[in-house]
Amino acid sequence: MKVEKPVPCVIYLHGNSGSRIDADDIVDSYLAERIAVFSIDFGGCGLSEGEYVTLGWRERDDLECVLDYLSGDKNTACIALFGRSMGAATALLVASDDRYYHMIRGMVLDSCYTSVRQVLQELAHKYVGKVPLVPFASMVDKAVDLLREAVLQRAGFDLDAVNVIQAARHCSSPVLFGHADDDQLVLASHTRNLFAEYGGQKAINVFDGDHNSVRPKEFQEQALSFLQECFREAMREAEPEPEPEPEPEAAASGEEAEEAEEAEEAE
Repeated sequence: MKVEKPVPCVIYLHGNSGSRIDADDIVDSYLAERIAVFSIDFGGCGLSEGEYVTLGWRERDDLECVLDYLSGDKNTACIALFGRSMGAATALLVASDDRYYHMIRGMVLDSCYTSVRQVLQELAHKYVGKVPLVPFASMVDKAVDLLREAVLQRAGFDLDAVNVIQAARHCSSPVLFGHADDDQLVLASHTRNLFAEYGGQKAINVFDGDHNSVRPKEFQEQALSFLQECFREAMREAEPEPEPEPEPEAAASGEEAEEAEEAEEAE
């Protein structure tokens, strides 16, 4: 895409086990509308270095680097985020940060989770809960706590620090939430709860499919239209205020005109 003037840019943020290649799902339709797409491999994914993904914790640093870069790019007019699962959680964590919220003009968040702990508890319920005579309730919290300690020691981050729903309460950018209704990895209730708690302008679409299914054309079109409106609003705000027109001189009264004529004759 040849750039003759600054254009809006969408940063695509992939999910766990994904990569920057996942942006192929949207890139053609966005470029056709003269919207740039910036996609990255999070640490530990694709071609990026790193041994572990951290489900949003260190991925924040990657997104912050991109925002810092694009904020100084003369070809970028304004920025929005499109995140899926881990990428959506990362977007919310950064959008709640006082350093960056003003740079993010809109977000599309697909299959986001409220917290890592909640996902783990629900997965445990799905599998362990089917085993007869197992004291499920007392087991799950202990198991998650043990996993938390193991992750902290091995990967150096705290699962409980990835508290996405808390971040959502402090966000203000317009957002479109999306979620597949048959998602068995991250239940659609996560997005419904995030939608209820979100602090800014918001919309939601729960569609057919599962966690990794191809997103329906209706949702993809809705996402594009939503971000286009976010960009239009950002550009309207960036337009300089028109200079006020000079007020016309008041017409002289009849007496004033006569006095002016007499003064001219006397000269």
